Amino acid sequence: MCVRAFSALQRARFRTVLGVEIPAPPRGAGRWPLRLLRPWRSPAPWRQLSYHLVAPVIGGVGGALVAISWLAGALALAYAGELWSWRPAGIDLAVTLLALAMLPAAPWLARGVARVDEVAARALLGPSRSEQLAQRVEALARSRANIFAATDAERRRIERDLHDGTQQRLVSLAMNLGMARANLTDVPEPARHAIEQAHD
Repeated sequence: MCVRAFSALQRARFRTVLGVEIPAPPRGAGRWPLRLLRPWRSPAPWRQLSYHLVAPVIGGVGGALVAISWLAGALALAYAGELWSWRPAGIDLAVTLLALAMLPAAPWLARGVARVDEVAARALLGPSRSEQLAQRVEALARSRANIFAATDAERRRIERDLHDGTQQRLVSLAMNLGMARANLTDVPEPARHAIEQAHD
């Protein structure tokens, strides 16, 4: 879809020019018959389309303001020499100083226009608040499932180790104590009692 391609291009522009990373909104899954209808049912393409309609207005108005600011300062400098030669210096001097003050304001104005464009892009090109929350819930569910799987695998490993190692040693110890109990009849009574208790 063209809107998606232009949105990707705008996100790349923000990443390259301003160093701003705007994540793409999630794409919904669907089957083939619904694939053609999905963009029209999701709010993300409509938001992206609205950014592509608003961006020229922001750029045009902002560019015009910056150009006027630069031009006013340049014209004031050009007019300043002519101003003092044949006119009274009252009002014209104030206008000239105001125009000269706009000259250093142009970079700040350009930065403000870029900031307005960035805010609009984050709101309209990126995922909405509900989409961000859905992505977080999905990531938490995935991590929770991974933790359960890792815990279950560790429990199985411990069970295997107990079954294969410790349980065999305990059975062997019980058999040895049983043989000692049966064969050692001539040992003193405290030792015989200790062997019987350990075997039991």
